[in-house]
Amino acid sequence: MQLGGKVIKWSGECHAPNIIARKGWNRQTLKQGDRISVTMHPMRDGSQVGSVISIKLPDGTVLWNADSKNSF
Repeated sequence: MQLGGKVIKWSGECHAPNIIARKGWNRQTLKQGDRISVTMHPMRDGSQVGSVISIKLPDGTVLWNADSKNSF
């Protein structure tokens, strides 16, 4: 994320690996340097941490963290 040209690092939480694997994720899904778009629910305290809802990959594929698009 960039704000005024400054890179801000965020941390995101997902479901357990076995659950997201059933959604199509694997060890090669995200590679270092990939430009991705993450949709998440941020923490209420304003810290750069949140619960990941979905990740859009460079090829346009959207991977969902939750059981459905409307689970949150």
